[in-house]
Amino acid sequence: MNVLRGVLGDEISLLQYELRRHPRFALPWSPDAAFGAPIDQSLGSEHPIICDLKTARKLCMAQTLTMSKVLEPFLTVVTSEIVNSAITSTALACVERLVTECELAMKEDDFPDFKFAEGLDDVVDSCKSCTFEAVDSAKDDAAHIRRAKVAARSVLAGLPDNISDATILTAFEICLQLVFSKRASDVLRREAEEWMLKIVQGACGMDFNQDEYCDEEAVFSLDAIRKCLKDQRESNQQAADFSFEQTGVEPSFLKPPSVVPQHAFLTLGALLSDPSVTRTARERLVGLRLLNAAVRSLPKDCHPLPRQVLLSDASIAVLRCLGSVPPPPAVVLCSAMSTTGSICRMLGDSAAAFLFILLRTVFSGFTQMKSHAVLRELYLESIGTFIAAPGLLASVFAAIDCEPQLPVVAEGFLNLLESTVRSEFPLVVKRSSSSSELSSVMDVIASTDLQDIVHMEMQPLASDPDESNAAEEQVVSRAVSVITAKIMLDVVESICIRHKAFSQGRGQKVESSVSTVKEVTAKRRAQRAEKKKLRAVAEVFNAEMGKGTGEKVLKLVMESPIVPSNTSGTTVSVEERDCITVAQFLRMTPDLDKSHIGVVLGEPDEFSTCVLAKYTETFSFANVSFTDAIRIYLESFRLPGEAQKISRIMSSFADRYYKQNEPFGGPLSSADATYVLSYAVVMLNTDRHNDSVKKKMTVDDFVRNNRGINDGKDLDRGFLEGIYSSISEEEIKMSDEAGMDALTRAHWHSLLLEFGVIDDPHRSFSDHKTIVLPKDTDLHDEDVFRIICNGSIHAAFALLDEAEDTTEAQSALEGFTLIAKCAASYRIPNAIDLVIIMLASASKLRNTSLKGSVREFGARIKAQMSAVSLFAVARQSADWMRSGGWQAFIDCVLSLHALDLLPAQLESDLCTYGDDIVDSEGNPPPPSKNIPSWWPARRLNSRNSSNEEETARTGKAGNGIWSIFGGGGSNTDTESESEDIDPPEHLLLKSPEELKARELARNCILALVVEELIINETRFIRSDSLACLCSAISDSAPIACGRKRSSGASGSEKCYKENSNGLNLDAATGTSVAAFCIDWLCLVTLKNRDRLGLTWPHLFRLLMNCIHGRNESGPLVERALAAVFRICLRFLHRDEIRTEALTLVETISKVDVSILRKVADWLSIALYQLVKVQAVHLSSRANREAVFLILEKTSSLDKRTSSVSLETLDLITRENLNWFTDDEDLFQRLCRSLGTVLRSRFHTHSSLVDEILLRLRSHAESETGRGATPKQELYKHYWKPWIKLCTNLVIARRGEIQEQTMVMLERTLSSESCEKALRSTDWKDLFSTILVPFMKSEMDSDDQEEILYFGRIKLRGVMVLSRTFLLQYTRIYDSVNREDFLEMWKAILGAMEYVSSTNVKDANDYIPESVKNMVLVLAASKILIPQNNRLWNETQSSVSTWFPDVGELISSVEASSAR
Repeated sequence: MNVLRGVLGDEISLLQYELRRHPRFALPWSPDAAFGAPIDQSLGSEHPIICDLKTARKLCMAQTLTMSKVLEPFLTVVTSEIVNSAITSTALACVERLVTECELAMKEDDFPDFKFAEGLDDVVDSCKSCTFEAVDSAKDDAAHIRRAKVAARSVLAGLPDNISDATILTAFEICLQLVFSKRASDVLRREAEEWMLKIVQGACGMDFNQDEYCDEEAVFSLDAIRKCLKDQRESNQQAADFSFEQTGVEPSFLKPPSVVPQHAFLTLGALLSDPSVTRTARERLVGLRLLNAAVRSLPKDCHPLPRQVLLSDASIAVLRCLGSVPPPPAVVLCSAMSTTGSICRMLGDSAAAFLFILLRTVFSGFTQMKSHAVLRELYLESIGTFIAAPGLLASVFAAIDCEPQLPVVAEGFLNLLESTVRSEFPLVVKRSSSSSELSSVMDVIASTDLQDIVHMEMQPLASDPDESNAAEEQVVSRAVSVITAKIMLDVVESICIRHKAFSQGRGQKVESSVSTVKEVTAKRRAQRAEKKKLRAVAEVFNAEMGKGTGEKVLKLVMESPIVPSNTSGTTVSVEERDCITVAQFLRMTPDLDKSHIGVVLGEPDEFSTCVLAKYTETFSFANVSFTDAIRIYLESFRLPGEAQKISRIMSSFADRYYKQNEPFGGPLSSADATYVLSYAVVMLNTDRHNDSVKKKMTVDDFVRNNRGINDGKDLDRGFLEGIYSSISEEEIKMSDEAGMDALTRAHWHSLLLEFGVIDDPHRSFSDHKTIVLPKDTDLHDEDVFRIICNGSIHAAFALLDEAEDTTEAQSALEGFTLIAKCAASYRIPNAIDLVIIMLASASKLRNTSLKGSVREFGARIKAQMSAVSLFAVARQSADWMRSGGWQAFIDCVLSLHALDLLPAQLESDLCTYGDDIVDSEGNPPPPSKNIPSWWPARRLNSRNSSNEEETARTGKAGNGIWSIFGGGGSNTDTESESEDIDPPEHLLLKSPEELKARELARNCILALVVEELIINETRFIRSDSLACLCSAISDSAPIACGRKRSSGASGSEKCYKENSNGLNLDAATGTSVAAFCIDWLCLVTLKNRDRLGLTWPHLFRLLMNCIHGRNESGPLVERALAAVFRICLRFLHRDEIRTEALTLVETISKVDVSILRKVADWLSIALYQLVKVQAVHLSSRANREAVFLILEKTSSLDKRTSSVSLETLDLITRENLNWFTDDEDLFQRLCRSLGTVLRSRFHTHSSLVDEILLRLRSHAESETGRGATPKQELYKHYWKPWIKLCTNLVIARRGEIQEQTMVMLERTLSSESCEKALRSTDWKDLFSTILVPFMKSEMDSDDQEEILYFGRIKLRGVMVLSRTFLLQYTRIYDSVNREDFLEMWKAILGAMEYVSSTNVKDANDYIPESVKNMVLVLAASKILIPQNNRLWNETQSSVSTWFPDVGELISSVEASSAR
């Protein structure tokens, strides 16, 4: 208190000093020299104000103080009319500081005698009575600001216990009058408004017990304040003249305050915000700010009175303000949107009705806004901020859209946003056909096969050149669509953020269990499904019931799968139940044609009349004013034009209204009186609001026309005047057509009843449940997203297409990313596919000509940004991509490959033989000779090998694509056999701009780490997505490498057209793309070894298409063959692929030999590894035949290939002889293959050949010894092929192999096993088909030395032939007929003769001796008998010409015979 005394003394001194400056209060005993003014002699003594100040100074020494005594001298100055504004301002400043000190003193110590509350009342009263002499506008405004501030500070200091309702309202009026004062400056109004809002915030921030008593007479009614404002408007007064005293209600001076100020502020704010009450935008702005401050300050569980004002008056006022036509100024609009959000937060789950009107009627009007661009932008952005509030749309969806009896609101509004964007940014969908069609995103999403989508791009709607303002209107519409698109992306972002919060456990906690929430959500979705059925019935009703009756409607309802009427618990007849069913359908079904409803209700038949009665019973008119009741009734349908139908309808209304209001004792005495008056109101509505009526009915006419209708008595004139005034001011309209004009208080009250926000004990068919905004709506975010995802994708593409800088483009691309995240979270593959398609189109990598694409992509930052987003979305959402998305993504990857923009390392890693195809020493195959040097796969190797010296040596400086590959093509040993294929034109970049663009493009793609996404990360994506990826790759490749030539094209000019992305590829590029697809799919299959069932079928189909029936060699076939062997080497042991993989191997074996020989250098190695690793799985004869056939076709290319092939055969004979155990014919195939391999000119180690021959002979011997094979088959399947192989080797090979083979053949023919295995007929066949032809064979060589050596080998063969014959002649002679033996003998002699005719050294020595021995042996065996034996005669004639000594031999034989 001592501090207060000190402050009091200081403030008295300050005020006294200010007073002394004024001549009126100067010192009376001396001239006022200091102030330059003469003394006022008329005073003669001190002024009373000065005296009061001096007296107050003595209070500083008093023991006890009261606040009134402390402030009295200051308040005297404040209320004095003789002081100027400067002195008043000083006095008010002193009062403010003293109030502050008093408040602090009261907080520190309790001084019950200080009377703090009474002092605050005095301060506010003094501020209200404050007057002063005007000096200048600045000082006057400063005084008024001080006045408002002191009043507000006093109220805030007294809250919550030391202030009264009257004082709070008085302080509020002070500020309100200053706010609306015409003479007030902008600064004064702004300051006064600020302090007014602080008063409102302070008063509304108090929390009152809901059960606390409140004097109803002290509560300011809406009607009283409305009447006050209306009277002011009619008398041309301003809102500044408003005072709560004018309402006739006296607020209480009791302390603490009650809920009355809250109620008053909300009511006044609601009325000032209402365009139907206020006349200026300034008043509406202040009202909205007042209302917003009050609502924001209210506690969450506020008293029912303020809450009632929010539900009724404040809500309808804000809705009218937002929906007013023309729209309010920008500042009013922004304030209204802010207030809207405050009301929704305050109402909480009771805001369903408010949001229903807001989204269905108010916000939907933004599409018609053609006003100033700034206003339009602010309005749309405010809408976006509002609806993007987390959970708002989900709550509306759960509460309203899932309620069968209510129209769709959230979905309808989101569809409106989508249609707004689509109207200005349609999507053009180009398909594989030559024609194009205009299609919306919805059409695209609805399509079952997104692979048909080739191209999407934005095209503005064409403006009408004949319209002068068409261009301007189009600009406005386009701007609206752009902002709308941003709103849609904001909604998606809100959903994404909320979903992330819930998934991380940071969402709003709901008391219900998770299972309960899911059950409730499932129930709502089921209701929505029923609602869709109901809407389908409504569409039929609107289309067919233009002349319907109740029975027709009943038939429609009964034939439709909709929810039946609720008549449980009641006993009604079948006919009455049917009437109730139709009435409920007409009353509760949303979106019915109101004209058709009126037609049905007005029909005269008995059933329709019953339906009318039951329909009217669905309304509650109890204790509702007559005009409000008739408005509610007639707004639900359109009255038919016939007078009789109108009469029947109004009669039904009259019966219902009178029956429900009779207990309340209204002015109407009977139902007939009600009917007459209601009919008169209908006529009055037509008269007052129909332009065709020229002479309007006056109030006196209306009163006069309704005389004596109340059962012979007149109705009260005031009652009739009220009806006339209400109908004149507001026309009765259907709510669906009138928009905000139909939002009367009666309609709003009816809507609140329908939503169950307020109770109605008189309602019939009370099966309505209370519609509230649920809290457990996080699961419904998915439903909202499913509604908006199509339109949001469209919106993002529109924004990207419209983007003029990187910031705008990045914002649109982030929208795509958010959509993809949500779609992945909610598992909506179609949405992700469409995002990928859009980004692919925006990147310009798809649906474009390859020529110039490098420059376009590298020079356009937006295209590169789109490509980055494309790969980012594909990476994050790969699990949920399906055929359409993968196809678009693959198209872009293939375009990058065709343009040579993919990382060189990736291209090189794909176009390889893998780690499994190595020779026996672990060396990889040599580089391919079939891959053109300009292929992207060759870029890395070519770059590493190129150098300036080679460029100088070849004399060809590199430019364009050749600069990548190290200059022009030099003719080296490793040069590709496909160098004659010229590089495609789109790769020949020459200008610096093109080269720079390519560098930028490559840097962009390099940063994407493409290889991780398209190869490594495929191991982790979901199975269904992986299957779609593989299918898309497979479908892309055969199209790009098709075999049909375009008309008139030949050679390298042929063109390949792809059906999915529209690229026109030349033959070379098409081959490269197809090979890339093969390598890509092969590597994906290798990476996904655990999911071969998903990847292999597509790879098999692709490989079969590329290999089967090929008659031309090329790099594509090579890559297909490499893929086959890589898969077989790795997975042939897997049952799920073995059959088809071996089918591919068999198909390869049937490929033309010219094709296989061009890839023999690595194919032979691959075959070696296949036999080495997977021989056990080559189980069928066809498999093994294929191996031998491939060996034969690839064995004679070069020394390396022949060596590898021989190693393969060595491996087969060493480790897989079991192949021939069960298949004798395969032994012949092996021998033939070995002969083919060894027929080549290249040197082969003889030891390896010997080992193979020995193993084969051992196998034949083992089969002979085993006895399992019939003896007649042993020769055919084992011994004959082996002997034939040996003779062929002797003929085909050179040097040591010939010698060793001949020795092995000689030993074998004389061996016991061979003797045992061959029958006599077999020996005869052996001589005839193998040994004799062998002796007559010639070596295919021009080398004389080799020919001479072969002659010596044949001499050895003569010895073998002779010896073998001598060993087996007896068996042969005994088992064959004589003619056959004779032919064999003649053939042997002929072979001897042939050899003897050659210039072989020692031939004349060896051959006669051999013949001599055979003749002597035959003669000794009595087989060759001289003279009388034909065999003898043939022998003599055969050898006489080349064996002169045969005569002596014959003579000796004859002599021997004679003896």
